[in-house]
Amino acid sequence: MRIFLALLPDDDARQALVATQGMLAPLLARGKATPADNLHLTLAFLGELDEEAVARARMALHEAASASEPFRIALGGVGAFERRHGSVVWRGIADDEERASLMGLQARLAESLRGRGFDVPYSYVPHMTLFRNARASEGHGLSELQGIVQRALPKARFEASAAHVMLSHHPEGGRLAYDSLFEERLSRTR
Repeated sequence: MRIFLALLPDDDARQALVATQGMLAPLLARGKATPADNLHLTLAFLGELDEEAVARARMALHEAASASEPFRIALGGVGAFERRHGSVVWRGIADDEERASLMGLQARLAESLRGRGFDVPYSYVPHMTLFRNARASEGHGLSELQGIVQRALPKARFEASAAHVMLSHHPEGGRLAYDSLFEERLSRTR
């Protein structure tokens, strides 16, 4: 099973992300848009796991979630991870007070995963992927996209009250789908 751990946006944030895709699409020569129901904020990508490893990942997520209070996430600007054969265009998270809560949750999760034998990178850039295999249209670089659309980006905030163990798969050979296998509530109280 191909597994990642994530936070899921609410409907308002999802609509803002889809609107952002609509603003960016005319500026791209190519790019595969993330379907609306697949939009998410990855906390950790784990790759192919067997059932025993999924259980260990869920325990790590439970440990991190139970040590975290719910918090709000504000969508930030647009950015890109530029790659030679097609880049990832994303929408980031606003650099506000509550970003520290997200970074704390992710750091606790990464530590718990490492303690259970998972190889988790030490650097983390919170983002929601809007397009994969993207190329800017003629006359634009992907790094310019943020400046072009920044003022018009739809604003949205969503409550992070649960984290999910997500399955990435192609049901019955169809398009890529992300399904929540397990939900862990952020349950620490003040």
